Amino acid sequence: MKHRPYFLALVALAACASAATAAGAQPAARQLLLAGLEPGGVPEAEATARAFAAALKSGDRDAVLALLSAQAQIDEGGHTQTRSEYAAAHLAADIAFLRNAQITPVSLGSSTDGDAAMVGSENEIHATSSKGKPVALRSRELLRLKREGAAWKIVDVQWESTPLAPAVK
Repeated sequence: MKHRPYFLALVALAACASAATAAGAQPAARQLLLAGLEPGGVPEAEATARAFAAALKSGDRDAVLALLSAQAQIDEGGHTQTRSEYAAAHLAADIAFLRNAQITPVSLGSSTDGDAAMVGSENEIHATSSKGKPVALRSRELLRLKREGAAWKIVDVQWESTPLAPAVK
């Protein structure tokens, strides 16, 4: 397959990061690598990623959970949760944060290896924090997906955000 070396490198990076976090290691400052992911590489997996983002933004909790595999892991800022832990705790906060956010897509790409795919995206997000303060972030997302029947299900979510530099006046 054309994308296989990049795909395997990304899978290895994701697995090492997840294993280190699960083993109790302090998360190192890192940036999700989206290299090797091509726009339109796996259109069906990209459609699943877009549906996931839209469900979070619109507050459709049931749609978010339907797109996550039963074994899904969600990693945000070095903290990993199972699908059920995420549903019980942090999902509501993500929906509340994104509901009124202005999201500007920067990039979206994907790669496949048989029944597995990766979709990476980068967005600029302008929103209001839970404390009522304006925030501007560069958000990166890396999704690992697995084909389950005719559908792509998300098995791993990795999110990271960094503050955008203030505009120079």
